[in-house]
Amino acid sequence: MGLADCAVRESHQRIESAIRALNLHWPGNPVVINMASADIRKEGSANDLPLVIGYLATDEKVAIQTLF
Repeated sequence: MGLADCAVRESHQRIESAIRALNLHWPGNPVVINMASADIRKEGSANDLPLVIGYLATDEKVAIQTLF
């Protein structure tokens, strides 16, 4: 993720816990998310919600039309 702080590295656990708390399936396979650009510092948990929405949209748990 490029220059990530501890909170961003821990986001995987927070995101997985949130999805499981909603009784949704978390895949057994790794999920790879590109957080470009590598030269911009990612810090805090502000990226968790967009990552969850992106995951749910690609896994067809929510319709993309309902997001906008």
